[in-house]
Amino acid sequence: MLPSDKPTSIDQLGFEPYVKGVENLIRKTNPDDLPLAIGIYGAWGAGKTSFMLQLKSCLETNTDGLSLPTIWFDAWKYDCMQDVRSALIYKILFSLQTKAGSGAKDKLEDAAKNLGRLTLGIIKQSHVQLGVPGVVGVTSPSIEQAQEYSDYWKTYQTIVDQFASEFGKAVEAYLSQCHEKQEAKLVVFIDDLDRCLPENVMVVLEALKLFLVESQCVFVIGVDRTVVERAIQAHYNTEPGGLGREYLDKIIRYPFNIPPAESTKLEEYFGQLTEPDSRNDKCLHVLKVAAEGNPRVYLRLANAWNLVASLAPHVIPDLWQEDCKHILAIATAVHIRFPALHEVCCRNPRGLYFLFENWTNPPREEINRVLARANAVEYAQFWENAPARNFFLGLRTLGDSSAKLFGPPQSLESAFRLSASTA
Repeated sequence: MLPSDKPTSIDQLGFEPYVKGVENLIRKTNPDDLPLAIGIYGAWGAGKTSFMLQLKSCLETNTDGLSLPTIWFDAWKYDCMQDVRSALIYKILFSLQTKAGSGAKDKLEDAAKNLGRLTLGIIKQSHVQLGVPGVVGVTSPSIEQAQEYSDYWKTYQTIVDQFASEFGKAVEAYLSQCHEKQEAKLVVFIDDLDRCLPENVMVVLEALKLFLVESQCVFVIGVDRTVVERAIQAHYNTEPGGLGREYLDKIIRYPFNIPPAESTKLEEYFGQLTEPDSRNDKCLHVLKVAAEGNPRVYLRLANAWNLVASLAPHVIPDLWQEDCKHILAIATAVHIRFPALHEVCCRNPRGLYFLFENWTNPPREEINRVLARANAVEYAQFWENAPARNFFLGLRTLGDSSAKLFGPPQSLESAFRLSASTA
């Protein structure tokens, strides 16, 4: 079976030591220090969901006999709902009721009714926002505003306080059936929040503030931090800067950045996707450098390379020789990772020689003049493109000069022309 980027609870990318570390943090957290939120941060395709699935599996199947109860909430699944906050609340309550023993069911049913009523009250009063105290630009209303909307404000405050209390009681009722009550805690995973519309991102973050008061919960939130920070800035109409980070830091106690997947694990996992006769070391090295440890990017590269490898023997057989394949792999990687650069390379492939040589040995004079003399001035816009530069410099082990790396101009031109066949 060919690999895919479908999340999995089986460690295929070398995350296990990090998963164990976060698991240990959760298990050792004293109930008196709850609730708390842990942020699992990573870019698109970095493996956040797989990381959290592995963490969930470890928490549920501990070898010491203490299994922690968990709940999984896919925020994106409910992105079309008018109020994602309600979906999160009812998902937690429904899960607790489903898993609860007979002794806790009555208490949970009463708590569910109360929380349902309070949730409706919160939605009705949602235009009055408490904000996050201490964060510049996200504060409680002024005295004048509070007086103007005193009835709404008092109602909202009362409902929020009641909700936090009732939610805490519901979790306590559920955890009371656990054998190790003194160590019991509920772990709630919130995934794909960064794929939601900005307004729904804010709704879920606001809901978390309701939960983070007096319940014995650990919330594990997987997001692309940059995307969420932009949503916060858009919501409060602020300039890019520290507001998004400050807002998140008020909610997330432990931020954790997903490490790049081990390169050997990526090669082992995705290497089988390519055709056997296209898997020489040089081509696989190109894909590895271009992926930068991102599993989903690696899969896109491997899929594109698989298509190009199928076309090349029929379209340009001369380029499919063993010592030329890496040139085609480079052009394919540039198409996937740096599409704007790829367009320029298709128009003027010879200019890439001069850009690479100057990246390797930076000129003392202005780069625009250097490239202009080589009829490659349109490449000047990529001079400060750090990811593109790092990609090409990472290929120097395949050839320390542009001639060795790219081969003759006609080969490079053919490679870019064929690589443009991939979407």
